[in-house]
Amino acid sequence: MYNPLIGSLRKISDVALNEKIQDLRKKFFQTNNPSVQAQIAATLNNYQEESYRRQEEMFKKSKENDNEDLDGLINIS
Repeated sequence: MYNPLIGSLRKISDVALNEKIQDLRKKFFQTNNPSVQAQIAATLNNYQEESYRRQEEMFKKSKENDNEDLDGLINIS
């Protein structure tokens, strides 16, 4: 779910993204108000989705690099 108040998460660093996720988790469990918890959960979901997207992107890049490295090792004569 997109939240226009958050802005683009692609611009922040991985470290800042992880710190924000930890902070939101902490705040989620500090409050007992279900409405506030729902809002925090929605925001937390946005940050986690960006984190998963970055991890998936890194995984794809590493897979591509692995395949390129093996091309030179296989010699069919």
